[in-house]
Amino acid sequence: MFPSNSVKILSRILLILVLAWAPALAKPPRPSLSEKQVVREAFAAMDRQDYVRFRALTPEDAVIRIVGAPEPLKVEALIDFLKDYWKAFPDTTHTIQQILAEGGRLALQVTCQGTHKGGYEGVPATGKRVAYTGAHFVRVEKGQIREWWVLDDSLGMMQQLGLQLTPVQAAGSPPRAGAAQQQSVDNAEEVTVVRKRYSDWLQAEKRRDLDAAISFLAPDAVVQGGDAPAVKGLEGARALWTQIFSIPYTDMLDTEPRTVVVSQSGDMAYDVGNFKIILPGPNGATGVRAKSLVVWQKREGQWKAVVNTFSMDAPAAPEAPSEVAKK
Repeated sequence: MFPSNSVKILSRILLILVLAWAPALAKPPRPSLSEKQVVREAFAAMDRQDYVRFRALTPEDAVIRIVGAPEPLKVEALIDFLKDYWKAFPDTTHTIQQILAEGGRLALQVTCQGTHKGGYEGVPATGKRVAYTGAHFVRVEKGQIREWWVLDDSLGMMQQLGLQLTPVQAAGSPPRAGAAQQQSVDNAEEVTVVRKRYSDWLQAEKRRDLDAAISFLAPDAVVQGGDAPAVKGLEGARALWTQIFSIPYTDMLDTEPRTVVVSQSGDMAYDVGNFKIILPGPNGATGVRAKSLVVWQKREGQWKAVVNTFSMDAPAAPEAPSEVAKK
């Protein structure tokens, strides 16, 4: 037994050591994630089937819209779908090819890959490897996903499993598997067509031709411009383009070839790139850089924009006139 005085001394020493080491032993707080990190972490949690983490990033009141679905999904409904999907494609991974962020809103080009090892949509396991592209539009607020729009090339994925989809089957009848004779799609030609559609659209905007500009949109198109609220449908788009045409720009220019990707099925595509808006100024014209991402869908043989998101950089401050110019 230690003498009482020794016990008191040891207790004080231990207390000092604990107080000295407590900051080092304490677990540091988790740093706040950037908007891009939130989205990347959500896809990573999805791929490792960590639904606890996924729920933390995508709360129950988040609104999830999948193009083609009759109504928005809640996160629990999405998780139920993901669990069924991973049973059929257990090695599924998502790769973010491109990501654009502006004011809490993000646009992503995502590639999904997996091996068909279980039954899916009535189709038994084929062992085939599938890869397809999707466009995702996400709104992040306070470190969580509040809105999520998904446009995947699900038709192309089903065709990779060997399905033949006829108009009747597309309307709701079950597809049939087998050695179906599928119509080949010349993607290179369609890429040229989509690129021409965007170029013609830009020309309509340069002319401030409202009817022509709106004609490139699908009736149910969703448009997101900068920090403004997203609009859906032609009426909202018309109001938005009326505001755009009130900007006193003198020209719009493509600054680089746009990246265009057409789905294997040939009826979906997206293009992404930069353009420049020329604004007048006291010291001459000023070029403002802008970027956009457009998701296209072929409807009745013509490419229509179903999603369009764009933003502009802040214009550079004009230079003060020189003393020579003042004279």
